[in-house]
Amino acid sequence: MNVRILVTLLILTGSAATLLAEDMVSGPPVGTVLTSVNCYANSGPYAGRESFDAAAEVGQNPGAFLFIHVLDRNTAPVIRGVDNLFKELGLFGFKGFVVTIDGDRTSGEEMIKRVNRSLKLTHPLVLSLDGLDGPGNLALNRRCTLSLVVVNKGKVTRSIGFTDTGMHDLDRIRKAFEDTFGGIPSEPAQLLALAKAGLPTDETALRELAARQAVALYRANKKASEEHATSRRYPTRKKNMRAEAAPQRERMERAASREKTAQGATRRPVAQKENPNPNRRGGPPQDSQLNSLLRSYIRKANTNERVDDVFASIQKRSKDSDDLEKQSIAMFQLMLSDPDKYGSAHAKKLAQEFLAERGEK
Repeated sequence: MNVRILVTLLILTGSAATLLAEDMVSGPPVGTVLTSVNCYANSGPYAGRESFDAAAEVGQNPGAFLFIHVLDRNTAPVIRGVDNLFKELGLFGFKGFVVTIDGDRTSGEEMIKRVNRSLKLTHPLVLSLDGLDGPGNLALNRRCTLSLVVVNKGKVTRSIGFTDTGMHDLDRIRKAFEDTFGGIPSEPAQLLALAKAGLPTDETALRELAARQAVALYRANKKASEEHATSRRYPTRKKNMRAEAAPQRERMERAASREKTAQGATRRPVAQKENPNPNRRGGPPQDSQLNSLLRSYIRKANTNERVDDVFASIQKRSKDSDDLEKQSIAMFQLMLSDPDKYGSAHAKKLAQEFLAERGEK
């Protein structure tokens, strides 16, 4: 075989393998009108019905459906993360369902009952009633571990198929969700307006929503109180009482012994630790969102597309305030201080351009 042809075939084979591993297509094209997503629930607000249409429940609201093809230790953290995003963005009218797919309804019902009891999700798993392939009109790919379909105004806005699933996917999922709103504003007035726009106009529905949000807030506050009460950061009164009960004489003797030791000790100069990286500049960001984005950005195994997505999120976050922009500059300087350790070539190039645009090195 001609060497040039052989090389070409190897390149095409490698490209195809990369495409299958990272860009698996699952779900309908953007703009597809969402039709019925028939489901069953044995817990949560939809329990007790023979079936319900999850697509009708989302209606014209921004929302999403996360379909589970494989439930394992890699997908479970992503499912919990998506449930947290549903809870967070639900304050603005976002509606979502985590839908498991099973070829046997009986085993499917048993599975969601078991998993809901284990994961304790705010939005319990529901079961698709359309068999192992899921709703036929959604064209889900069974070779994926998870399939995400994001919608707004009754139409699909994004479809993503996941294979190498993990916590690193949550940044990408958050962006897909927030894009249905045109981005989540940081200004209080704009955020308040977005919250008002997502409220139901029907009084009964509004009261129901307010009651659910009150219960969710109560649970969050109760959890914070319990965590504070059991925190090890603060000494208990019992421990302090034991210290106070120690004989005064014993405490004075210990203090005298320490003073004598200090007076007789030969002072030695403190050895200065060598800086392992004299070229180090900048520092890690204090902002939790930027810190999370940085950890995602510096992975050497990232594809260029993944780097572009995370870089866009960093740019967006850096524009929220002068302080966040300074933190972004410092974190890119820190990353480029050790170029052999952090980031792909494309990630380093974008970081250098970011700094250059701001007159930094």
